[in-house]
Amino acid sequence: MALPKRNDEELPVEDKLRCLIYALLSDLFLQPPDMKMLQRLRGLSHDESAMGRATGRLARCAGNVTPEQVGDEYDALFGDDGALDPCASAYLKGRTGPSSANCLPALMTRLGIEQRPVAERAPDHAGTLFEMMAGLIEGRFGCDRLAVLEQRRIFNDHVMIWMPFFLRDVGVAKEADFYRAVADLAATFLDIEEAGFQLV
Repeated sequence: MALPKRNDEELPVEDKLRCLIYALLSDLFLQPPDMKMLQRLRGLSHDESAMGRATGRLARCAGNVTPEQVGDEYDALFGDDGALDPCASAYLKGRTGPSSANCLPALMTRLGIEQRPVAERAPDHAGTLFEMMAGLIEGRFGCDRLAVLEQRRIFNDHVMIWMPFFLRDVGVAKEADFYRAVADLAATFLDIEEAGFQLV
């Protein structure tokens, strides 16, 4: 395992931004946004970069929905009888080894991450994984920040192994409207993360 960074060092600006995006995606996949969150999303800055276009689409979508509408969409997509299962186990059936969804609880224990009750959210839920990535960059869980090489390993083994397929399914789901823009933002960000990790 790569040595962690010390938490008393100043977090670089680019890592702060990564944490913010991971945390935003976590919030949006763990529960539908309320009015306060929709108002925040409407104010997202945008430009002609890939991320800028994605944030612009999300801001426009946030301006066209009410909390009730997006709540109904969330339930139709990710609820108990929803069209999609937002968990790694649904996409990694039969897979064994370090990338299997079954390995996540042990990984979280090793890293010192307190797990949510399974009845609340499964450890391999998309929102939980985004939350985990933010916390490991920031050192939020009581453990040291992870060095970039360890972040890359977890990203490859537990995020990119299935998340792009899930986000693709959200993007083409007939129930998706607001969450199509969320999936687009997530996919764009993960592509940038992957490219950055390849430079390490």
